[in-house]
Amino acid sequence: MVPINNARFALNAANARWGSLYDALYGSDIIEQTVGKKVKGYDVARGQQVIDYARNWLDVIAPLKAGSHLQSKKYAIDNGELLVTLADESVVALKVPEQFAGFQGSIEQPSCILIKHNNIHGEIQFDQHSVIGQQDPANIKDIFLESALTTIMDCEDSVAAVDAADKTLVYKNWLGLIKGDLTVKITSGSKQTTRSLNPDRQYVTASGETFSLSGRSLMFIRNVGHLMTTDAILFDDKPIYEGIMDAFVTSLIAKHDLLGNGVYKNSSAGSIYIVKPKMHGSEEAAFADLLFSKMESVIDLPVNSLKIGLMDEERRTSLNLKACIKAAKDRIVFINTGFLDRTGDEIHTSMQLGPFATKATIKTRPWLNAYEQSNVVTGINSGLSGKAQIGKGMWPTPDNMAEMMQTKIAHVRSGANTAWVPSPTAATLHVLHYHQESVFDIRINMTA
Repeated sequence: MVPINNARFALNAANARWGSLYDALYGSDIIEQTVGKKVKGYDVARGQQVIDYARNWLDVIAPLKAGSHLQSKKYAIDNGELLVTLADESVVALKVPEQFAGFQGSIEQPSCILIKHNNIHGEIQFDQHSVIGQQDPANIKDIFLESALTTIMDCEDSVAAVDAADKTLVYKNWLGLIKGDLTVKITSGSKQTTRSLNPDRQYVTASGETFSLSGRSLMFIRNVGHLMTTDAILFDDKPIYEGIMDAFVTSLIAKHDLLGNGVYKNSSAGSIYIVKPKMHGSEEAAFADLLFSKMESVIDLPVNSLKIGLMDEERRTSLNLKACIKAAKDRIVFINTGFLDRTGDEIHTSMQLGPFATKATIKTRPWLNAYEQSNVVTGINSGLSGKAQIGKGMWPTPDNMAEMMQTKIAHVRSGANTAWVPSPTAATLHVLHYHQESVFDIRINMTA
């Protein structure tokens, strides 16, 4: 989730579909600096720590029939199969050969091997001429992971967009993202680069067929809630409801995607994905469904092409979540918890009973786990598994990646198949949890 009024952040988020595991490990607190001293430029000792750590993860993502990726010194494609030569000269295949999905470069000397695991992808990249590739015995220069499959472009909580000028910038950036022509110039010292949306990634199968994977996250747009008003547009000299304005303008902009007017395709299913926050119960969910139906009629969109991401962050929604899902059943594309807003509504509803506990204490109270677990189970029992995202809340501290890796695995083990992160680096690290555990296998044993 990213503030859409910041074009640079928005582009970074959309491009976070793929991320460098080496960069994420090297630049975060995941690996403690236990050898050598911090040096200017590339630190060979820390680089080796990153290589070893990442190779351990290869054993999770692409396990071998025997041995470990820690001992690999060559990767080759032979007769349609990926074969790995280990330090003792033994040659082994993948434990599940079908995980080898494709490659880049030549079949004799691939520059990239594509692996598929738990329905997400990863690349083992090779370059014998790069600094890191020369340090690695198999010339691996990086491991690139499919990371943020979806990104929410936010018009609500993370932005301060109120008046006409603010909203114009928000809508302008959304238009640039949908049409694929949004760019930002980045200056670092004397060097200037232009950031834009990443193209799709191209591969070849072992049989010689070509295919591509998206280079960008599927973009959602989060509108504001029902009750906000704005003087960006006046009706009878009164401010209009901002949620109605958001629904109209963001949908009209996103129609370019359905018409094929952009450089890239956002939705492969012909849908527009709108996150609707702060709805209090099933009547407001039904109003959102009605609003989207009217918008489809006004701007000539197919019925139910406007999808709803329903934020479960108000008490009446939590207690009536099944009814809320039913009210938007033909549009629902995700349900998601939100600790801060849900706690805020709890305080607002019950504040006259007396003082509340501090934030840290509230997080330890039984109701929080009950609320989040209820969200997952209700989503599964409503038939959302495999059809919509069932999500958990944000990790709020982008500098504490080591703690995130210890903690956020709990989201996957709870049955949530998506969870918000604050940065592309966090997305690349958190996706390791979805390799570590198969969330859909976990759901098999979950019941009401």
